[in-house]
Amino acid sequence: MSKLILASLEALKKAIYNNKNFKIQRNLGFQLTCTFSFSKPALLNNIEEFEAETDLKLPDDYKFFLSLHNGMELYKDIEESAPHWHIFGVDEIQDALDKFPTPDHLYVIAKFSETLICVNSDYVKQGRKDYLFEQSIYTSARDHGEPLNLSFELWLDRLLVSQGDQFWLWNGIAPDNLNKYFS
Repeated sequence: MSKLILASLEALKKAIYNNKNFKIQRNLGFQLTCTFSFSKPALLNNIEEFEAETDLKLPDDYKFFLSLHNGMELYKDIEESAPHWHIFGVDEIQDALDKFPTPDHLYVIAKFSETLICVNSDYVKQGRKDYLFEQSIYTSARDHGEPLNLSFELWLDRLLVSQGDQFWLWNGIAPDNLNKYFS
């Protein structure tokens, strides 16, 4: 059980309860009104079958998430003019293996526009907690992506705190280049 996932999802659900259209502000003054949807829990045998059939290891914190919600849509713009986060359920991971080129030891668990969040199964098998990587949908199958140095539970918590913003990119915005974002 992941106490952080429980606390993060409980706080989100409390914030959006009775608030069908939830207003958020992201970095650089971007605002939108959005909705959320939570899938039903995954069955344990579906998770076990996926691991057995693919020889890919799902992290324990992500498996716990799947036991609560077999996928999730986050920060979906009600005007459908902005991209939103889609965290994959077990069957969607399988579909993504065919759709997005990744090395054999990586698999996609989330998507935002052209950004993919991947798990390094080898790292999970080694017991490492820094198993998340970022890739583009245009990345070749030989590219291992950029390490995020995060576990799923930390990534999800920070994603919710940042209101769906790609928080790992924030350090690239500096006083020297700030104005290029407003051109």
